[in-house]
Amino acid sequence: MKFLIVWFGVFIGFAASAQNYYSPDVTSKIYTNLNQALNERERVFRLDLSEQNLSAIPLGVFEFNNLESLILDGNKITSLKFLPNQLPRLKYLSLKRNKIRKFHIPKNCLDMLSELYLDQNELIEFPQITNPMVNLIALSLSQNYINELPRDALSLTRLRFLTLDSNPLKNPELAFDYSSYLERLSMYQTGLKKLPRSYIFKNMTKLVISGNTIDYKTIDASRFLKVEYLDISYVPLINMEDFISITQFKNLKYLVAEDIGMTSLMPEIANLKKLREATFLNNQLTTLPEEIFKLKLKTIHLEYNPISKTTIELIQQNMPKTKVFFSP
Repeated sequence: MKFLIVWFGVFIGFAASAQNYYSPDVTSKIYTNLNQALNERERVFRLDLSEQNLSAIPLGVFEFNNLESLILDGNKITSLKFLPNQLPRLKYLSLKRNKIRKFHIPKNCLDMLSELYLDQNELIEFPQITNPMVNLIALSLSQNYINELPRDALSLTRLRFLTLDSNPLKNPELAFDYSSYLERLSMYQTGLKKLPRSYIFKNMTKLVISGNTIDYKTIDASRFLKVEYLDISYVPLINMEDFISITQFKNLKYLVAEDIGMTSLMPEIANLKKLREATFLNNQLTTLPEEIFKLKLKTIHLEYNPISKTTIELIQQNMPKTKVFFSP
């Protein structure tokens, strides 16, 4: 249950932010049958060959010079080879849930590519992109076996959306170095131990650092001025006072703090004046500070906390417009 809650939030937020394959501003037909598409080559802009038991990209795919989006999710593809000048207009490539171990974009290949999705594969190395023309804005690599991030990644300098969840990284902090344009970064279960203090992320609105053993003292809200969504679930809170660093995110609207070992909520929670939704599932809270009643919360999750009956009554009296969820 805990895993599903966190991952559902991550998926919805990130999927909605990047340019979507099914974006309503695209009027082109979505082809799902390769043979049919080959009969209308010049009219094919979007091709979805998901769940078709493919072990390789069919050669026919490379005949579509106007192709902009290619979806090959849920197949059995193990390796890829791109040749120069193939798929010259391709912008969106998704190869989720395959068996790919290495991924390489050589020079003069996929010049227009801006979104790449390789989640749930068998990658043991970070994708190698040696084509200097490629400038990704979205990269998603969740649930692979990547253990090291490259120090130099020119193709990521314009990156806005980056997902690295569930990779056993030795140097996860490098993810913060790639792009000053980052808007959404997800680092669930990546071995992250501290947040960098060398940059100010002026564009970041969503930050997921859950499932890591992070020193709360390294979380400097002044580096993340626009963050509206913060997920710190499963990040052990050793000293309750350390939570004060979280209350410094002045623009925070959504806070997810599930199972962090919280025994009391600091009065400084009142600093989060823009907070609208808070999740404190599976902690050890018995009471809430009076300061929380000053917030204009729309929703608060308190399931699986030993909340006292007196506190429940106070919450109901002082937060009549707030949807409050307790354990049955």
